[in-house]
Amino acid sequence: MIVNNFVLFVIFCELAIEVFSGFRKANVLGKVVIPRLNVTTDYINSELEEKEREEVFRLKRVKQKKDFDKKQEENKRRQDSADRKALEQGILPDDKEDAKKPSPTPAAPSPKDSS
Repeated sequence: MIVNNFVLFVIFCELAIEVFSGFRKANVLGKVVIPRLNVTTDYINSELEEKEREEVFRLKRVKQKKDFDKKQEENKRRQDSADRKALEQGILPDDKEDAKKPSPTPAAPSPKDSS
């Protein structure tokens, strides 16, 4: 009977050691592992948000560039169309520059010259 009680005592001691070991592991999880994982997930989320902001900025820049190029192309087409119309009207490209400039008006004689 003493032997049986001793065996039960040893079993309970081993069980108590395992329970305390479990508490220690749970404590480590709650105070070390989980906070580290939270910090890691926060870092990953911030990096993903930053990349998303960069991508939005990049897309805006690309759109601006496309719009700018499209406007330049449209202006070039308009200029080419105007050049063709000018050629059809008989204005040469060199004359067209002159046509845009106002014709020089003769200067009025100064009062000193009239005496």
